[in-house]
Amino acid sequence: MNTSTIRVTRPETSVRLRLNDSAPGSEIPFASLASSVPGLEHGHRFKLHPLLFHHFLQTMYLGKADYSKTYTVYYGREIIESQSRPGQFTLDYAVPPEDPVEFARNLAATQPENYPKLHPRTRYYTRDEIADVHKSWAANDLPIVLLMHGLGGGSHEVVVRSVVSRLHGVANVAVLNCRGCSRSKITTPTMFSALHTDDLAETVDMLHKLFPSKQIHLVGQSFGGLLIYNYLAQQGDRSVVTSAFTIGSSWNLIKDEDVLKGNLFGEYVYGPFIKQILARIYKSNAQGLIENPKFDLDEFNQLCKTCKHVSEIDDRFTAPITGFPSASTYYMAGSPILRIFKIRTPVVMLNDLSDPFISQSYPYAEVKRHPYLYMATSDKGSHLAYVDPSGDMWYSKVVRDYIASWKDVSTQRPLDDGFHVEQTDFTDVIKLY
Repeated sequence: MNTSTIRVTRPETSVRLRLNDSAPGSEIPFASLASSVPGLEHGHRFKLHPLLFHHFLQTMYLGKADYSKTYTVYYGREIIESQSRPGQFTLDYAVPPEDPVEFARNLAATQPENYPKLHPRTRYYTRDEIADVHKSWAANDLPIVLLMHGLGGGSHEVVVRSVVSRLHGVANVAVLNCRGCSRSKITTPTMFSALHTDDLAETVDMLHKLFPSKQIHLVGQSFGGLLIYNYLAQQGDRSVVTSAFTIGSSWNLIKDEDVLKGNLFGEYVYGPFIKQILARIYKSNAQGLIENPKFDLDEFNQLCKTCKHVSEIDDRFTAPITGFPSASTYYMAGSPILRIFKIRTPVVMLNDLSDPFISQSYPYAEVKRHPYLYMATSDKGSHLAYVDPSGDMWYSKVVRDYIASWKDVSTQRPLDDGFHVEQTDFTDVIKLY
């Protein structure tokens, strides 16, 4: 039998969540709420697919299996002109299915000129249709879940659709696509990075203004979780986010690079795979990027033919475009571990000890000292796979049950007894807190 076991790392005292419609002082510790969720309790054992007993098999199956007829989620896409950084990004709302004939007609009618055609069951929504989505959200008592995808992915990915489909009837769901991803069109010569949290911040602010009484939960997969960490750290105690749940997300990009170069699987399988993802995103957005003086298309194409590691692309293009002199300095600045104690929002982190894409140097010591964090580590599951005997991603049900567990929790900020971390020395060298 192919099973995996959860081990929990948590602080001795966690923040207290205030409950709705209860007597004054009625609270529940965040760690107690998290550990009450099936799959997040210490020692929980769950089944994985019996034939996928190694992280390589889990990862390869996820990439090769046909999920085209599974998790048939429909999306309505909104193009948002950013108010904080020049350009636009896209937000995909999970919407009710349409009749195929009607969908085809609406797809043709709403397709903007010179914009990419979208993935199956996804079409652009008109302003009136988006307003109707907002009205339907306002009319129900469900929380909001905003999902952030992995590197180069988007709402179309099977791991995203698995979670979105499980949240049907539990939450109002939308997926924020990073610039240039999921067939989004870039209108300025920049895409995304580990430090570009402005689109996420703008989306959260918009949703909070539209629905001030609703909980807002963030769910991040891989790179999307890293962006969530950095965003929550920037927000600190100003955060209007109720909680976050991340899967397979990194805290230290410097150590991740060592993992991808430090063994045969990383060197010859996973490293090249990540390189291909990043290269594909650059190539699909090349016509928009050529206006950037730091991007040379011919040089990029030549580098893609000769380079072995994603760090070579990051060193020559991602870092300079983002404003850093090298990949290493970009990785260091983008690593959330530097600002982990600035987070003031409850976060559940699910990570695997056999994850082949990121370092397993997870922040155990920091979590034990941080009342807002709760970390569950599995000993099998790979990165974002966790393929169970049915072929589903095991964690999708855990995310659903976690969001449902917040039903009786107030939207008021948690009580943390004045939790504060202050840097007292070497602030002239590096200012962290």
